[in-house]
Amino acid sequence: MRFQRETFNPQEHQIQDVQLSGSNAKDLVPVTPSDSVNLAGGDTIGLYVGGAGNVSVVMANGQSRTITALSAGIIHPISVKRVNATGTTATSIMAVYAV
Repeated sequence: MRFQRETFNPQEHQIQDVQLSGSNAKDLVPVTPSDSVNLAGGDTIGLYVGGAGNVSVVMANGQSRTITALSAGIIHPISVKRVNATGTTATSIMAVYAV
């Protein structure tokens, strides 16, 4: 079996619209966790967690997930449509929006 080495040509792989981390955040909205009501602003581009803990969410694609041990003071790049009350132990959660 033979392997070919691919040569990287920077002219063919130009990166456009490079943004610094967090530079596309336009608004932060306090979240009231709910097991039935989606976030009023729609899908997020991230969640800010003020107090560390677990966050139970409905992802933008509709899948339910519990994200454990999220650190405090960080914008986590998670696209969600809902933050559930049941299973969420993190506090001071804010939805991060691009628009």
